[in-house]
Parts: sequence; structure tokens; C-alpha cells
Amino acid sequence: MKKQPLKALALISALVGGLTATAVQATEVSDVLKAGAAKVQTAKTSQTKVDRIADQTDELLQEFKQVNKQIESLRVYNSQLDRQIDSQKVMMAELKESIANATVIERGVSPLMVSMLLGLKILLRSTCRLRKTIVLMQLLI
Repeated sequence: MKKQPLKALALISALVGGLTATAVQATEVSDVLKAGAAKVQTAKTSQTKVDRIADQTDELLQEFKQVNKQIESLRVYNSQLDRQIDSQKVMMAELKESIANATVIERGVSPLMVSMLLGLKILLRSTCRLRKTIVLMQLLI
């Protein structure tokens, strides 16, 4: 019977060892699960950050595209203004030339009118003398 207590002791020992190993394994599994849960939580946090950064990047890209469109519109507008300014410069040069010509014409008109009036006066005098001469001739005839 001596063998019985040894067998019982060995069996108890094996059971206690197995339970201890199971408890240790359960603790290790629990630790692994906790570590896995922590990693999942860290991954969720990281993904949230990545999503936020992606959203910000999209917003910045849209803003960049919008600003580029505005820049292109302003370039077109500036080009139109440049053409308008060039056209106005040509018009100003034409107006200056017209003003200069009008001044020359104005200066020439006054002497021309004086000459025409003088010619008219001479013509009228001649006409008056001619009438007097005709009247005298008619009287003499």
C-alpha cells in the first residue's frame, strides 16, 4: 500500500501542476488578450488620426484647387485689363493728335476767315463801284 499514497501523491501533484499550468496559461492568454486589446485600441486611435489627417489633406487639396482657379481667373482678368489699357493708350494718342490738329485748324481758320471777309469787302466795294458806274452810264446814255 505504500505505492498507493505515492500514486495518489503523484496524481495530486500532476493535477496541481496541470491546474497551475492551466492557471499560468490562462494568465498568459489573458495577458495576450489584454495586449491584443491594447493594440486594437492603439490601432483605432492611430486610424482616427490618419482619417483626420486624410480629411485635412482633402480639405487643403480642395482649397488649393480653388485658389488655383482664382489665380487663373485673375490672370485672365489682368490680361483683359492689359488689352483695355493698351487700347486706351492708343485712343489717348489719337485724341492728342486730334487736339493738335484742331489747334492747327483753329489757328488757320481765323486768318482764313479774315482773308475771306477782306475778299468779300473788296468784292462788295467793287460791286458798289460797278453799280455806280452802271448807273452813271445809264444816265449818260
